[in-house]
Amino acid sequence: MLEYENTRMKVLYTGTDPLPDTLKDGAQALADGRLDHDQVFRAGAVQAKCASKYESKPQLSPGQAAPKINAGKSSI
Repeated sequence: MLEYENTRMKVLYTGTDPLPDTLKDGAQALADGRLDHDQVFRAGAVQAKCASKYESKPQLSPGQAAPKINAGKSSI
């Protein structure tokens, strides 16, 4: 169920990736898809929205670049 501006609609997830484990009642999420004529939102992608993850670090000044924490490390 998706709620936006006091309007609720059913959501049908049609993607292949597993849904985020942080998706629980009352959680915020981003859903990418379309609203069909039957008023069901068909989402091909769902991403959990975590506001604290996107907040800047308190020790950084506005406009200051974040440190490169993965510098020199290779990805698997």
